[in-house]
Amino acid sequence: MGHGHSMSFHVSRRLLRELCGHAGRAIDRLPRLIFNRGGLMAVDGSLSMIAIWLAWQLRFDFNVPENYQAAVRVAAVALLLVRPACLWMLGAYRAIWRYFNLGDAMTLCLAAIPPTIIMLMLRIGWLQYHPVAVLPLTVIVVDYGVFVVLGVGTRSLRRYLFEASVGGS
Repeated sequence: MGHGHSMSFHVSRRLLRELCGHAGRAIDRLPRLIFNRGGLMAVDGSLSMIAIWLAWQLRFDFNVPENYQAAVRVAAVALLLVRPACLWMLGAYRAIWRYFNLGDAMTLCLAAIPPTIIMLMLRIGWLQYHPVAVLPLTVIVVDYGVFVVLGVGTRSLRRYLFEASVGGS
């Protein structure tokens, strides 16, 4: 298994690097409009909707009860607007995605916390008046985690593809 397996690994790795280089160059040819603040906020709004949808799906094993459907929709629309606004106000859009680094990741993680705190406060306040909570705690926590993974992952992928397009490692 020695030499042949090692050779195929190196060939696969080289092909993957070439493919990423082509993908990075293709992304660089996209209109700059996509990469302005509004375009990036639209990406984060979309990632927010995916994160909250996935959090609800995981909470209910991909079978969200009918009485929660309105809460799912309200949460998705609210996060579509609120999370990118918080990221903007707290400086997460100062980073250039092609040069995304660990400091930028920390800023993103911290700037994504306010919507989670808002949801927790709504959950606690709502619980006083309605014993059956509309926003489960697990949904709030999972939403934050999924958004951070998607946000950092998207930005890291952009950086990797950029570096591959200019021949970096």
